Amino acid sequence: MVFGELFKSALAKKTKSSSLISKEEDDQAKARKPEKISVKERPPRSESRKRRSDDRNHDKTNSNPKRQRFHNRKPLSAEAIELTKQLQDCSRRKRLDEALHLYRSHKNDFIRDTHHACILIDCCARCGNVEEAEKVVGALGDDCNVETNTALMKAYAHSGRILQAMQLFRKMSKSEKEKPNVRTLNTLLRGCLWTASTSVLGKSDELCGGVVSSEDAWELFCKNVGADHLDVSSYEYSAVILCQALRTEDALERIKQLQSAYEIVIKGKASISGGDQASLESLAVVNIALARAYALFGDFDNMWTACQRVFSACKLSRSLLVEEMNGAESESPVSKRQLKKQQAVGGKRAWKKVSDEGAFQRKSSNNTYRNHRLSEIENEAKELVRLRKLKDKGDLLEQVRCGLLKRLFYFGGGGTTDMLKTSGKSVVSDVSSPIWYSFGLAEVMQSTPQNRHPSHTKPILTDGKNTASAVSSQGTLILSQIFDNPNLPIDVEIGAGFGDWIVRQTRMHQDRNHIAVELRADRVAQIFAKGMLGLDSSSSKRLCVVGSDAGSFLDLRLPQEGSISTFFANHPEPPTQTFGENQSELGAVVDGGAEPAHMLNSATMISMAKRLKASGRIVIVTDNRWYARLLSTTALRAILVLGKEGVRLKSESSIALSKGGFHKIDSFSSGTETVELFEGQPNEQIGHVPYDPTSEGGASYFDRLWRSGGGSHAERKSRLVLVLRRMR
Repeated sequence: MVFGELFKSALAKKTKSSSLISKEEDDQAKARKPEKISVKERPPRSESRKRRSDDRNHDKTNSNPKRQRFHNRKPLSAEAIELTKQLQDCSRRKRLDEALHLYRSHKNDFIRDTHHACILIDCCARCGNVEEAEKVVGALGDDCNVETNTALMKAYAHSGRILQAMQLFRKMSKSEKEKPNVRTLNTLLRGCLWTASTSVLGKSDELCGGVVSSEDAWELFCKNVGADHLDVSSYEYSAVILCQALRTEDALERIKQLQSAYEIVIKGKASISGGDQASLESLAVVNIALARAYALFGDFDNMWTACQRVFSACKLSRSLLVEEMNGAESESPVSKRQLKKQQAVGGKRAWKKVSDEGAFQRKSSNNTYRNHRLSEIENEAKELVRLRKLKDKGDLLEQVRCGLLKRLFYFGGGGTTDMLKTSGKSVVSDVSSPIWYSFGLAEVMQSTPQNRHPSHTKPILTDGKNTASAVSSQGTLILSQIFDNPNLPIDVEIGAGFGDWIVRQTRMHQDRNHIAVELRADRVAQIFAKGMLGLDSSSSKRLCVVGSDAGSFLDLRLPQEGSISTFFANHPEPPTQTFGENQSELGAVVDGGAEPAHMLNSATMISMAKRLKASGRIVIVTDNRWYARLLSTTALRAILVLGKEGVRLKSESSIALSKGGFHKIDSFSSGTETVELFEGQPNEQIGHVPYDPTSEGGASYFDRLWRSGGGSHAERKSRLVLVLRRMR
């Protein structure tokens, strides 16, 4: 589908004002809520919502024989409980083969039930193996229920298979007995958040994923189940997806529905009353997404109003969070000294499991994360407010338009970054639809003055370049079409997260081009927004954002071997928090045994090495020592394989890294090959723009999480660094 056809279709959409505040809305709010009621004075709505939910569940239990059968079944046997524990352990450690063997063992034929199936399906989802999840559900036959279907929905969502997820959701919506519940809907909406709208294979006029599927699912659920079954997460996911697509009017309407459902009243610009901690936090989340969308349009007045609402919602949510925490502390027998003693090197999963103490620790950890999330939202709002004085609306809108057309690509997404197998090697034919529908090009083109007239049916660029022309017929990126100066060294960040680090690198390293690769579409949108809003026009032309999993990007999207100067991976997600503690597990990896499912497996490292220029480097930074040990042994395995193919990859020398203040803490050897692990603060010696780790800022989300004490390894004051260099 070409941009011209998309634009012509979009012109037919009705136009209306997207102002956040109107006198009529203010009057309606006053009519609904004549008196301002504080959070403490308001009778809690959540209890009434809970009672209605309990009534619904009671009705369903009595009306559904299958539910009644499981509800009234006998207490679980000791064997069934033990099987549950074993399967949960396998899922936690991402040991799918072991979990499948346990589940299918003949000794468990009269023990396993749908609960065990759900755990196994979850393990399949965590390991990215949808096929096995489908087999498990298929084998259940008539015992398949809402819970097992929701577990399968999670597997589809994590793998980015929204077409199958929507087919399952439609099937459930038509069922009289097994209609989707709100958890099913939220699982699907998360999948839509992680993906973008693309053409269905073989059907160019049919779209799936992203905002297209999320709106379809929303309509289906409200029609067949009922809007009163929605929860705060439903509203949050849906509104954020609309904001990512820059559909500000639709997002604003969804936010109003959230406010109405949780009795949140906004008077004037940003005077907020009502709501509870969770709904106010979600209100902050959706308003920062809305502010970001307005900023990309250059609509700084509405952006400012949305930011003020962010500040108010964060303040109220945090105050309620403090009240909850104070209440938990008064009930807990655990002292702060005891809590500190119980924190082990391995993070929260290594805490001693004592019932009351463990519950308090989980509550404390959750509150720390919630506080950090609110702080992140507030900080972004402050940056946007400052932006109001720095950016010119017309220049910014043109910068965003060109960025969407030339330097944003989406080849696939999902929630699992650690697939056991790389994506299928198919050539993507539709690179236009994701940018048009899910990342907002349709809305931006309508806002561009020269394109408002019906005769302008095609996006026009002065140099004739656009996303479609920058992708070859084989599906590879044409770098000369993306960067104004393709001869500059190219740095790639694999798993770019929220984009803080890569945007900072682009700003400071003016003599290099940069590519950010991220699987999740919501993060792709955030990286693009930060690049457009945080960089000047010249710098933004040196940043390309790609939505893809690491494996297919390296194998299918990069044009040739020897094209990249440096690959960076910052705080990659480990397969588990503790893999690597056992030396035998590491030895098996080096010897060619099974690897745990994670992004930086040996296949990924081999692909990165082959695409490096001579003297190019792979630089990996983590704060998890156990994972650093696994990465080191994985690198050793990759070095051994590459050596047989004539590619020489070598661990960076201690002498070179010592100049940057790094010191060796461990080494891993096999035959004549050795990989060395270092510790220190990332700096220019490894290609990182230096920063002060004690300052208010941080190079990335994880640096700020560290400072809040919310990270799994927050006690560590330096990073673990692995540097590999291609010799030939």
